[in-house]
Amino acid sequence: LKTILEAALDIRDSRDKLLWEFKRNYEIRLSQAELAAFQDQTYIIEIPFILDRSVEELREGKNKLHVALRNSTGKEEVRKTAEFSL
Repeated sequence: LKTILEAALDIRDSRDKLLWEFKRNYEIRLSQAELAAFQDQTYIIEIPFILDRSVEELREGKNKLHVALRNSTGKEEVRKTAEFSL
């Protein structure tokens, strides 16, 4: 079994200005047995995050991290937004 997991993340400041963006596709290949074993497990993908500019803009108010994950095979999509401040 094979699918592509599409990950898209971005950080926006309190004025909705884009400060950081990440997009990558992850190919996932599992046998039927592996799929059955992983069904109740957590799948972790580490996202490299380096913010070397715009740090002062992040300190000015509430910021938002937007995360979207899409299964390209089944077309399922999950979107989450988290607010944070520095």
